[in-house]
Amino acid sequence: MSGSRDFFLQPRHNILGCGRFFDCIGPIGMAASGWKWKGRDGSRGGLLYEAGNWGDILKLLWLSATIRWKAGAGKIEYLDPFAGDVVYPLSRDTVLRVRVLELEGFETVRTFLAEKNEWPSAATMAGLLPVGKRSVFDADPEKRGRWRETPGVSVLEGISGWEILASRHPDPCELRLVDPYDFLAGWQDFLPIVSGPASGASTLLYVYNRSAGGSQAFAAFRAFRSALIAARSGLPGYCGRAAGDVFLPRAHHEIYFLPSRDDAGRRDFSVLAETLGRVSKGLAAAQAAAATFGSL
Repeated sequence: MSGSRDFFLQPRHNILGCGRFFDCIGPIGMAASGWKWKGRDGSRGGLLYEAGNWGDILKLLWLSATIRWKAGAGKIEYLDPFAGDVVYPLSRDTVLRVRVLELEGFETVRTFLAEKNEWPSAATMAGLLPVGKRSVFDADPEKRGRWRETPGVSVLEGISGWEILASRHPDPCELRLVDPYDFLAGWQDFLPIVSGPASGASTLLYVYNRSAGGSQAFAAFRAFRSALIAARSGLPGYCGRAAGDVFLPRAHHEIYFLPSRDDAGRRDFSVLAETLGRVSKGLAAAQAAAATFGSL
């Protein structure tokens, strides 16, 4: 977002960055229409998005940094109620993105890609990091079946990821990744689940932000951000974002870190903030470099 539409939350909230909101189509509309992502090389995968996009890269960078930091205080239990699949096919564009990235915390992803030639889901990535128990859920029974065949993973039973989050007692040892297709499309219903009882468990929240689509969408996004700040009741948090496209960014990927009271109170909390800021700025620099110069 640029110009007059760009805004930052007040420093007292300790949440940095800004972003965008779904336009009138959004992932729910695409899902209803039967739309599926298709790479320029013809690869598909039956997805509503391209695995390994800039948002996935940002998400794995933040996940890696947060897990490594949180592990410094003891054991970690990882919860992913919108886990998706175990791995995804690599597209040509993802391979090109990875080639230009030399970022802190990205070594684990590079090693996985070199060995498997597939893109790791967040829950798969968590298994390569200092995490104890991994609990996952996905609404797709075929994906749940593949997770059941994955060592070290507990597959939860339920109707939806939101049901699992709403009924789960927060644990200070737990790190939750909330990464649905449709968060902003129904944030009024979802935000109390993420920010209410979840204050006892740290959460990484992914948001696909397309508020540049018009003033109505931008106003709706601002309403979401204001509600998020109010729901946090003074607890700090951080937001990182990456352009959806390096040449014409009509949307942004956002990751919010919403720490529990215990994690926010750690004496080294600022260390994590510095790391998240550093990897986010490094990713932004790589995107800018790719957009500003290249061969025809």
